[in-house]
Amino acid sequence: MVASLGDRYTEFLVPSKFRQALRRPQPAERDYLEVQYTGIDGYPTDNLSRNEMVALMRGPSTSALILTISRQGLSHSRAVYLERRPLPQPPIKEAHILLDSSKRPAQYLRMHYVSSSATRQMASLLRQGQRDDVAGFILDLRNNPGGVFEEAVAEAAYFLEPGQPIAQTVRNQEVIDNVWVAGDLSLEVFPKQPSRLTTKPVVILVNSGTASAAEVLTGALHDNHRATVVGQKTFGKGVVQFYFPIDDAGSGLKVTVSKYLGPTGYDISRNGGIVPDITCNDYPHGGLLTASDDRCIAAALQLIQAAS
Repeated sequence: MVASLGDRYTEFLVPSKFRQALRRPQPAERDYLEVQYTGIDGYPTDNLSRNEMVALMRGPSTSALILTISRQGLSHSRAVYLERRPLPQPPIKEAHILLDSSKRPAQYLRMHYVSSSATRQMASLLRQGQRDDVAGFILDLRNNPGGVFEEAVAEAAYFLEPGQPIAQTVRNQEVIDNVWVAGDLSLEVFPKQPSRLTTKPVVILVNSGTASAAEVLTGALHDNHRATVVGQKTFGKGVVQFYFPIDDAGSGLKVTVSKYLGPTGYDISRNGGIVPDITCNDYPHGGLLTASDDRCIAAALQLIQAAS
């Protein structure tokens, strides 16, 4: 039945996968409950600095941690027993890479996924790049599977002039559903931004693992002639999907209801991805990379140097 729809992204989900897809945040996640730590592993926190408290909380992975907390509405403090776990990696890793002919660096941002935390972190890092007067920006979106469409729109708007189109969605046989334009985004989608970065050169690194919202970001800057794209053709997934229950057992469908187009109407899905301006086949591994590690970064630096 699903195959007859002719959409490779519409999918039948067994109950366990459907529940996981629809998982709602827990109460503490939804409400961001503020608590006061009054003790850490038995040590009072009254006279401790934030750094001292963090140091006490650190320890071997899976070791026990006891926090004593108080919160408005609680008549007394209570102890919370936790297990230490490794911190998840931030969505973006950043480095400054010096250009050969100048002491000015380029700012390299390797984004692992597109999310609200990535948007906030990008804003902070771009502000720092402006303070450091970097020569240009390298956005490494290789192996970035995407994430939240609205966040890709917000991130693209950092680099565009007000009024420039970012993306559009279409449904029901190419009927335009919505258009997103820089400078005309809601506060919920577009948090406080750094001053717009509309003049310094931008290079985006992509490969076949660059998908979905990461392709929206790439297409927005590329189609507005704001960035040069280096790497391999992207994955080619530009769709909006909703979830629908279908039976009492808890199974469901993930159904494509519309698709993303680039600012110029480029159909990411139909064209099988975004074709780079310059082909480069290096594949990123591990942590932050340098020009000597990666030919694609070397190519990006050459482009920024030529434009500076």
